[in-house]
Amino acid sequence: GKSLAASATVPTYQDSTKDNYFLTHEGAYGNLITNSYMNYDSARNPTTRTSAPSGIARGIDFDTLTLNSQATYMLNDSHTLTGGATYKNEELKDGATSAVNVYNQANDGYVTMERYQASAFAEEEWKITQDAVWAIRPYRTV
Repeated sequence: GKSLAASATVPTYQDSTKDNYFLTHEGAYGNLITNSYMNYDSARNPTTRTSAPSGIARGIDFDTLTLNSQATYMLNDSHTLTGGATYKNEELKDGATSAVNVYNQANDGYVTMERYQASAFAEEEWKITQDAVWAIRPYRTV
């Protein structure tokens, strides 16, 4: 939106956009049940100005991709196997904070960062009685 500071004579303008995309699939194939999704988030603010001496507007971009899938196989009424995996990637391109502030550099270049997370799991579950369940859950995150 537009705003006007008490001492300003010219309004300032900020342009922020956020896009979310989501795709999901659920399936039941006999004794096998699957559930998967992909989520992509994209946030942009191209009008954010750098605090470096140039003061130009280069903005901030932030993107997140998440992939997740799991499946459960029912061997019988009291024994199930479940497994799945998740992957998440985040990327930041920051032209507003600038390399001057982060890296104490003479130029005011972009700061870029990326991180990811991946995990997988498997579970074997036995229903000992109607009210008691015993499960083995190995889990690994990278």
